[in-house]
Amino acid sequence: MRKPLNDLLVCLTHFLLCFKFTQAFETVTHADTSPNNVSSGLAGKAMRHYAVPPYTGSGQPQLYAVQPQYPQYYFGPQPQNPCLLPQQVGTGPYRIPRWYFNPARQACELFYWSGCCGNSNNFQTYHDCQKRCEGGNAAKPNTVVFVPFTLTFTMKPTGNTNLQPLPTAQTANCQSGDCPKGHIAGSGAPLVPITPVPRFIPVTPSSPHLPPPVPTAQLRPIPAIVRVCDLELDSGVGSMEIIRYYYNKRTRMCEEFRYRGQGGNRNNFLSLPECRKVCPESPSPCAYGDLTPANQPLQCQPGTTVAQTCGGEQFCHIGASPQTTVCCPKPADLDPCGQPMSTGVGNANLQRWYFNSMAQQCQPLQYRGLQGNENNFLTQNACQAQCQVNPCRVGIPFRNTNGMLAYCAANDASECPTGYYCHIGANAQTSVCCQALEINPCKEPKIEGEGLARQVRYYFDVERKECLPFEYRGLKGNPNNFVSKTACERRCPVWVNPCAKGQPILDVTNKPELCHLGRPCPQNYYCHIGFNDETTVCCPASSTNPCTVPLNQGMGYHIINRWYYNSATRQCERFVYKGSHGNENNFLVRDQCEATCPSFPNPCPTGEPLFDEKGVLPRLCNPQEESSCPATYFCHFGQTNTTRVCCPGKVDPCLLARSKGEGPYAETRWYFDISLKQCLPFEFFGMKGNGNNFATKADCERACPVFADPCPDSFTMDVLGVQYHSNIHYQKCDIDTHYIVLS
Repeated sequence: MRKPLNDLLVCLTHFLLCFKFTQAFETVTHADTSPNNVSSGLAGKAMRHYAVPPYTGSGQPQLYAVQPQYPQYYFGPQPQNPCLLPQQVGTGPYRIPRWYFNPARQACELFYWSGCCGNSNNFQTYHDCQKRCEGGNAAKPNTVVFVPFTLTFTMKPTGNTNLQPLPTAQTANCQSGDCPKGHIAGSGAPLVPITPVPRFIPVTPSSPHLPPPVPTAQLRPIPAIVRVCDLELDSGVGSMEIIRYYYNKRTRMCEEFRYRGQGGNRNNFLSLPECRKVCPESPSPCAYGDLTPANQPLQCQPGTTVAQTCGGEQFCHIGASPQTTVCCPKPADLDPCGQPMSTGVGNANLQRWYFNSMAQQCQPLQYRGLQGNENNFLTQNACQAQCQVNPCRVGIPFRNTNGMLAYCAANDASECPTGYYCHIGANAQTSVCCQALEINPCKEPKIEGEGLARQVRYYFDVERKECLPFEYRGLKGNPNNFVSKTACERRCPVWVNPCAKGQPILDVTNKPELCHLGRPCPQNYYCHIGFNDETTVCCPASSTNPCTVPLNQGMGYHIINRWYYNSATRQCERFVYKGSHGNENNFLVRDQCEATCPSFPNPCPTGEPLFDEKGVLPRLCNPQEESSCPATYFCHFGQTNTTRVCCPGKVDPCLLARSKGEGPYAETRWYFDISLKQCLPFEFFGMKGNGNNFATKADCERACPVFADPCPDSFTMDVLGVQYHSNIHYQKCDIDTHYIVLS
């Protein structure tokens, strides 16, 4: 559909064509795909505009009349070389990585295709794009590139909207600059022929529906000459964060930035080398002024006499390389320690230190290599040597009512109020009142501090209860820091802690309380018997029963004979104690051990004997009384009363094999031989026997079914008052049958 408008002359700077538009044409607004329902298009509200390709059909095209809110006007070249086409993302819902050739940069670049529509400047791999476009098909470097594009103008309709066919579009070769009247000339390279664009959308019987949408890129014309390196940073639009590089014309360096995915400008490079190739870097290491009066770099080296080559109004800037370590101008009348932190510019990542004047601390800094200031030090020590740091580890030094620092000394700490202690630094300037975290300095750990000083100090070792030397560096210490061993011992209780765990009981003098047999320790403590009186103290007990505590030989260099209870053998055994850090299973003599712990052997062949109600001693039993042990235990018949105990594993004793047991002495016992059905004697050694063990043959025969022989060797009988004596020899008697042979 169309409507007459005033003549429109359009000048396209980069097109090679002449266009005459006596009446503008409209593209179709698609509201309904049915060709028979024109009114549906008129009533549509959510309308989309499509710019369509040239009409190539035969005959007069039919018109599909709709009423757009704002009609669009389309014109532009359709180049055949895909490398000259603009980037088109398309209209789909996806994000598919593809490559397109950027004629402005003469390089293949990554973009995300939406999955639908677009143009042929769309390659699946970087190699395909390079092969097609970065060869002879691309323009030579350092030449002006004319980027073809399609423009869509949307203009508000005026006047009559009745459909009228328009004259055929005209094209001409305007290279000579001679265009027909009513035409304008474009500029650029040789003429690119195009097919005339129809003024309306054709609808043919074979294609009753509107064509699919073909999005058109709406790009600004690119100027003939663009200085990419002069463009300002433009992060674009979108929600992505892609690492890119741009040239900063102020610092004259290529720097990293986060590209948001769309928009932006040409000062946008995929890599740092690419940026540096297009825009050569020439950064100045100095943040202020020129390098020298002649603007020539003067190299220096901090910490040597070479640094003296810098003038009084300069300082030695320490860069990432010798070329950037040069003399730079100082800011006027500004102390280095008072200058603000400056990370500089560049792409280096250098570990440096700066002085934080608010915190009065030297703190780490990541320096980027260029255009920093004087508050920039290679090491923490170099920073602390230059700037007056806060010597306190916690908080800031105490100031008096006049706002002045309160200085103190080791022999006079009265200047420090409650809650502060006298920090004795490497010099008088660092000997100030610092905040104390602990009331008792003897409980604090050893801290060597910070700084360049190397001073011998003493600290109290809370575990060893000794004052030991260490090397203090002058700053950031704590109260557990004494200038002499005497001062340390005067403040902290010095004694050897013999306890393996915890601290011994201390008396009113803050020293360990001694113990002995006549002076026992309170509950939950035991009397540790050390190598001398000072180490014989009340130590925390690890168990309420010393007999269950394992052997601990302790620590030290002493050799002391002691006794301990071996819970595995149920015996008190000898061991060598080293003098300290032992436990409560430690006795001077064997009698003391046996009086404390149940000393008895385990006579059972397997498992543990049954203990009494207190769980201390085994339960004794009587082999003659079957009820003296529970149903699952048998009475082990040992040589002594202590080995006659209830052992686990009760079975029929007559079914068990003979067991001689273990022990130093043997005695005669009886057992039942199941194969002979007889009770026989054997030697038993006192322990580890089983139930088939009897004191007498009668006991054995009462317990087990002994076989009785029905055939005697001889017998006497009375027959009718006559006594007969037999002398019988038989070989075999059948069951329940007696053969008697009289002689």
